[in-house]
Amino acid sequence: MSHEDRLKQIKEELLRLQVELRELQTEDIAVKEERKQISDDDIVAMFKYLMEERQKTNSMLEELTTKIKQLQQAEAEQLKSINANDAQASRQQSELRQISEIAISEIDSKIINFVQTNDMVSADDVKEFMGYRGANAACTRLNRLHKAGLLERFQLGHKVYYRLDAGKATNTMIISPPQRA
Repeated sequence: MSHEDRLKQIKEELLRLQVELRELQTEDIAVKEERKQISDDDIVAMFKYLMEERQKTNSMLEELTTKIKQLQQAEAEQLKSINANDAQASRQQSELRQISEIAISEIDSKIINFVQTNDMVSADDVKEFMGYRGANAACTRLNRLHKAGLLERFQLGHKVYYRLDAGKATNTMIISPPQRA
């Protein structure tokens, strides 16, 4: 017997009991005693019957509640499994999307190689390496490489130092023109 059939049967039984109770309440007990003598034993038997029916109904409702909870738990577990699979798939997709290409100029490529070989450099170091007259051009190029996510920036006192961001550099393909000798 399916859950729906049992629910339907319970509802029908409840309706029948409600009708019986209404009939008992609406009829005048005195008239009923005239038609048929109601003994105390009959009343006790009726209450006993009603109590048994109520126990059966409560038992059925308890079974239904238990089965509904089991179904809800199974559904929750399936949703967790689906969400875990979706989360794993989205992580894999985001990892694939994180690999990016950055096109840089030959000068920026030289600066990245210089930073990589010297671990940490300042704008003054790049100015001397590139032969610039002032530090502004070196600062601009270092800032642009930092914003592109290739360099990390550290401020130590009044000086700003840069170094290669290994975490971002592994997910980035740097495209630069071939360097001339």
